Amino acid sequence: MNLSANLPPQDGAYFAQEQTINEKTFTALACDPDRSVVVEACAGSGKTWLLVARMVRLLLAGVAPHQLLAITFTRKAAAEMRTRLLAVLHALAMDSEEEVIQALVQRGLSEPDARMQLPQARTLYLRVLSVPLSIETFHGWFSRLLRAAPLSSGIPPGQNLREDATRMQEEAWAPFWRSLGERAMHTHRQAYELLLNELGEFNTQALVRTLFSHRAQCWAFAHGHDNLMSDDAQEHTQPIHAPDFAQSLLITLARTLGLPPEASDQETNNEISTITSEQIDHLYTNILSVAHLLGKGGKRECDRACTIEQALSACQAIAGNKQIQINTGFDALWHAFFTSTDKERVVKPSKALSTALSDAQLDTLLYQHTEICEQLTHIANAREEVRALRINRALFTLTSELISRYQIYKTKQLAIDFTDLEWQAARLLGNPETAAYLQMRLDARYRHILLDEFQDTNPLQWRILLGWLEGYSTPDEAPRIFLVGDPKQSIYRFRRADARLFSQAREYLVAHFDACTLRTARTRRNSQAVLNWVNAVFLPASQCAAIAPYIQQDTTVTDTQSSGAYYLPLIKPIDRIEPISDTPTDPTQEDISTPPRS
Repeated sequence: MNLSANLPPQDGAYFAQEQTINEKTFTALACDPDRSVVVEACAGSGKTWLLVARMVRLLLAGVAPHQLLAITFTRKAAAEMRTRLLAVLHALAMDSEEEVIQALVQRGLSEPDARMQLPQARTLYLRVLSVPLSIETFHGWFSRLLRAAPLSSGIPPGQNLREDATRMQEEAWAPFWRSLGERAMHTHRQAYELLLNELGEFNTQALVRTLFSHRAQCWAFAHGHDNLMSDDAQEHTQPIHAPDFAQSLLITLARTLGLPPEASDQETNNEISTITSEQIDHLYTNILSVAHLLGKGGKRECDRACTIEQALSACQAIAGNKQIQINTGFDALWHAFFTSTDKERVVKPSKALSTALSDAQLDTLLYQHTEICEQLTHIANAREEVRALRINRALFTLTSELISRYQIYKTKQLAIDFTDLEWQAARLLGNPETAAYLQMRLDARYRHILLDEFQDTNPLQWRILLGWLEGYSTPDEAPRIFLVGDPKQSIYRFRRADARLFSQAREYLVAHFDACTLRTARTRRNSQAVLNWVNAVFLPASQCAAIAPYIQQDTTVTDTQSSGAYYLPLIKPIDRIEPISDTPTDPTQEDISTPPRS
């Protein structure tokens, strides 16, 4: 999309396709019903205002309320979006003509167009009240998708969505932890003990919880990124049989580490399969030569020669093949050539050694010592790779059993959780048969999609959206997309949010939906003093590629508006509890508690 023609005067805080524009043009482009738009906007810039403004413009353009789908991250955000929209529409219906015209101009219309749209604007409030908009969380939308295909949804009749996943997890896992000492649990107890020895209890528990929270991604990975549907995936109680996903991950990890695929099935405690016998023989030869040459020097060199020979003798005396020998006796060899801080020991010939050896022998000593250190470093890296595989095998063995027990527990409780919704929605849109049916249903209803706070989206949620969007061959037949967010505000990593998805989604929508990209770095929330500090931190980091590209931020807040620090008095303790009044309260004045996070 080329916006080079008719560019407005430069502002410096607003950009379209990386070209500077002013705020009025920024708003007009963002609210244009005929464009797909991606907006990256800093904190306090008015992202929600802009999204609601676009919804108003879509309704003014004749889009039916049921043709809009707005998706945000939390129920609270969805409720706020709905409230803001209804407040704007109510004002358009009730305010004076000049006030309404001014409101429409603020939302990207020219004044003549605003006057022309005035009668239409007056009717929007009643239209939306009679045909409600779809303003959903991701999980609310997934639930709607699954209800549209009940026979293929993977959700048996009678199962209910439970939001207390942590409680269900604890109840499902409690019998497992209690029985870990029994003979039948030997494999899982061994895996748990290995993790405790290698990582400690805190890190072990953290890793188990992290892998458990990513179980839907594990299921999807085990079935391939482009083939989320299989016979196993249709099981209601376990989307994927736990050991299968563990084995898939282990084989992939082994290949990534350069280990043979079968290494995931072998005992790797005492053998390094990537180090050949010939390499070990060459190492032994070099070690003997270095010890022999050092032994011709003074006391310091002789002592070190003895240390090296003792380490080598201990290594060769170990029963088993050479890979087992070098792995089991490695620590002694390592400390003979490296310090306690893993720095290479320096060979600095003494006067006695320089006298005893020729120049050629000294060169050989230095060369062989360097080569030994390189070989030992290579073996150390190989040992770490084997250790990584061993730790991950134990982690996958333990966590896959815990996931399996959790899935079985939910089945008995007739319950599903939010992860089940994500997985089953991904499976439906990944299956060509059900995807075609759902595509038809979605096409018949939604012509405009608005995605709020996109930086909080996780990879599987984006994969589900792609399953829908990839069904369109041309931008003309596809719905219009409005995506808004700020990667710098992505704080829900613990919920699997990935800020990198924002850039991926932007690139996809530009390539396939001819989307216009907008950016703003102007906030209405922070004083310039705060932004000076933020700019000083993020600009240098951005220039050295430590973070995503960063634009220097400015503000509309003036010095007289800048806030300070306030000291608030402590709340006085309550001497007695006042009786609850029987007088009915005004519902409009009640404190509405925050809805639970989806």
